[in-house]
Amino acid sequence: MTFIGTGRHRSWFTAFAVTATAMALVLATAGVAGAAPTPKPEQTVNFTGATYEVVEGVDSACVWVVRSVTKGKAPVVTVTTSDGTASAGVDYTPVSTTVAFGRGASQGSACVPILVDRVLDEPDETVNVTLSTTSRGWTAGAQSTATLTIHEMVPPSAPTDLTADLVSGTVDVAYVYLTWAAPSVGTVDHYVVLSSTSPSGPHTELGTTTAMAFDVTPAPTVGTYYLVEAINPEGASSDSNQAFAEGFIPGSGLYWASFSDGKIMAANPDGTGAHTLVTGQDSPFGVAVDGSHLYWANIGADTIMRANLDGSNVTALVSGQSHPYGVAVDATHLYWTNLQGQTIMRANLDGSNVTTLVDGTGQLQPATIAVDGSHIYWGDIVGDGRIMRANLDGTGMTTLVSGQTYPFAIAVYGDHLYWANTGANEGATGAIMRANLDGSGVTTLASSQPHPDGLAVDGSHLYWANANNGTIVRANMDGSSVTALVTEQNLPAGVAVAP
Repeated sequence: MTFIGTGRHRSWFTAFAVTATAMALVLATAGVAGAAPTPKPEQTVNFTGATYEVVEGVDSACVWVVRSVTKGKAPVVTVTTSDGTASAGVDYTPVSTTVAFGRGASQGSACVPILVDRVLDEPDETVNVTLSTTSRGWTAGAQSTATLTIHEMVPPSAPTDLTADLVSGTVDVAYVYLTWAAPSVGTVDHYVVLSSTSPSGPHTELGTTTAMAFDVTPAPTVGTYYLVEAINPEGASSDSNQAFAEGFIPGSGLYWASFSDGKIMAANPDGTGAHTLVTGQDSPFGVAVDGSHLYWANIGADTIMRANLDGSNVTALVSGQSHPYGVAVDATHLYWTNLQGQTIMRANLDGSNVTTLVDGTGQLQPATIAVDGSHIYWGDIVGDGRIMRANLDGTGMTTLVSGQTYPFAIAVYGDHLYWANTGANEGATGAIMRANLDGSGVTTLASSQPHPDGLAVDGSHLYWANANNGTIVRANMDGSSVTALVTEQNLPAGVAVAP
């Protein structure tokens, strides 16, 4: 329809149009206001699982609680335990504890202390765990309960790598050293060590250390069994591991000085049972032994020292020396060399009556020393490298062998002299030498030795220290079958073997 005409008609049309537009806006606005709002996320707390497990003997078991929303204020969650088949105060410590959620963290934990009930061969036991919350807007979810299962403690497996070494002392007492490795399975509360001439002898209980040292009085002359068992906190024992130590041979033992770390060391003649006898020495070098004592020279302290064969009662016998190096002993006297002072000295076995036997000022530089029933022998490292000899009172000094390369160690046995040519410097190789007592028949027994600094003889073997590779070495009397008995030593020197 077309309206043509007066202004009154135009006014009516305009009013109608405005009214229609207003009604449309009202309807549209009403439609928006009536739309469903976005729902707020559900705020729940739950355990992370329905079951948790722990082995008896562990200090505690922790259960974990997760919250569904990490924004906003964290809920206050209480975790409470109650008996299942386990008993509070016997198998576990009851708790009612609050779970703490870190800032923005989705999880928190509560821990239940686990007790050792010391009941063997019992079935698995359970603890009921429940969570609750009183925080506004938070509820316990579907996983608000869980079960904690306590498994019976596993008996330990047997200790491994058990060794038993009978290290020489005197005829009256021997020194036994046991070492072993901890079991690979199970918890160890303590070890039981059994010792006897049969595997069923008396026992000693230890802590969790994997070594034991003890005296055997009197020293056994027959072999001894040693057994070690691991015991867990409930008292369950492992299978035992057994080692056998040979019987004690009176007067046997191998001794040396560890120069760089200030120790006097000992081992069986076959190298087993290596252990520290004395610590805190000042650059020890020459070592000698008789039936009851060890003697050595402390180069750094300028002293001659003595101790019992077990390392006890360490005493400075003589002080004020001048770089003492070599030490030797016979039935009545102690002998030593002063390398820097260029003298050879003697004293009674208690350190009294110190006497200068040889004063070689400007003529010799004595290193180590040996003695037999009629003479003293030493290596002179100055000049031509000589093997020297004198009477027991220092008279009759003579050169037996010359042309040696720093003969730093010497020993005498039977009809022969033995010495170690150390080499011109620490990087050089040396050799073990032999000659008749008059210096004739010089022979190389073992060559290419890395800086040998100590030498001893027992009639069946030669023993020496190789300083550059940290080994104590043994060979047959003819130099054959060279074998490293002890390794990883720190500049070993001054080897001695009990007579």
